Amino acid sequence: MTDPGKVDAVKKWPTPKDKGRTTNVQHLPGRREHQQAFDTLKSKLCSRPILAYADFKLPFEVEIDASFLGLGAVLSQIQNGKKCVIAYASRTLRGPERNMEKYSSMKLELLGMKWAITEKFRDYLLGSTFVIYTDNNPLAHLKSAKLDAVSQRWVGALAAFEFSVAYKPGKSNQAADALSRRPVDKVQNNHVSSANYVHTARMTTLPANLQRAPTTENPVHVSALTSLPMFPGYDNTQLAELQQKDKSIARLLHYITTNQKPTPYERAHESEDVVLLCRQMNKIKTINGLLYRVTEDKQKQLILPRVLRNDVLVACHDQAGHQGSNKTLGLVRSRCYWPKMTEHVTSWCDQCDRCVKAKMGPRIKEPLRSMIATRPNEILAIDFTILEKDTTGRENVLVMTDVFSKYTQAVATRNQTAETTAKVLVREWFTKFSSPACTL
Repeated sequence: MTDPGKVDAVKKWPTPKDKGRTTNVQHLPGRREHQQAFDTLKSKLCSRPILAYADFKLPFEVEIDASFLGLGAVLSQIQNGKKCVIAYASRTLRGPERNMEKYSSMKLELLGMKWAITEKFRDYLLGSTFVIYTDNNPLAHLKSAKLDAVSQRWVGALAAFEFSVAYKPGKSNQAADALSRRPVDKVQNNHVSSANYVHTARMTTLPANLQRAPTTENPVHVSALTSLPMFPGYDNTQLAELQQKDKSIARLLHYITTNQKPTPYERAHESEDVVLLCRQMNKIKTINGLLYRVTEDKQKQLILPRVLRNDVLVACHDQAGHQGSNKTLGLVRSRCYWPKMTEHVTSWCDQCDRCVKAKMGPRIKEPLRSMIATRPNEILAIDFTILEKDTTGRENVLVMTDVFSKYTQAVATRNQTAETTAKVLVREWFTKFSSPACTL
């Protein structure tokens, strides 16, 4: 019988419910036969001949992929001339891993490699030779790559395994690619849903006597509300003017217009914001006269002028229930982008007066004090340690020390239970030296 944990990533794949979830599977209009076909497809992927038991005499293959949604991996082997899947793995990104300024695509791919090998497939791969396939070409040159401290620790964790890294184009790495973008029913990011947006709009625009009145949401109205401008006080023309007047964005626009990235000499004379923005040039698009940063999951983030940053922070934190920094960052990130956005959001939340007052104060801890004994047998300190087994099979040792005289006695025991400890104390100490005033 197959271990459910090895195929949960596929078996628990939710049915696609919208266009955004049909990138990696066919669109399901909702008919019963389509649902049955989808369930059959999942069942086939998790059974023979696609799924097979591991043969430790044969080399393994690991396909990995990472996106800004999650990580995916497939463990497989070539058995009898056919490729057979041993296990699937998938997980969403955690809070800090969603920081796109600190986690590049290469670093996420390395994270996926470390997670898949040292956590999910460790029992299969430790002591075996295997090949890792990734669609991140720089990662194929892992030994010569320049890595930060975190990445070096990940590489250190991989040192216990014997493997080679090979480049595999994304079109040929579809299984791991789909698992890294596997949708989840529970929303993991902090984007505001249409229903919540409608509810918020209704509560803030209707009179108090009508806010509790029963209503029915019209899909047309929902569409209209979700298409409202991101900044109600500004139209596209005004936002474009603010972008052009912003010094950092103006310099970015200059490099985009000339279709040239800044040279090392120019970067040395540009501000830090301009340098960070220019690093995102391949993701920046002009839409309706405004500059947007388009992420890998097709999310559009307005390149925000400096003069609007505080307004956005007030709207997404102060006026949104004073949520924590992670949720506030999710709200900001779903709307706009600016350099060092994560640091600014965290600093704003940490310095919020209302949040600081609402948080519990630090717990007062008693200072550490030295144990002072004024006479023998006043304080008895006891603790267990483990040594190599003796001829009788005992490896636990109860160490008893008189704090005043430093006299120490060690007794081997079969276990560390309270009953055993009490018997040893009575037999080896209390009957010989009487009971101490205090036992630690």
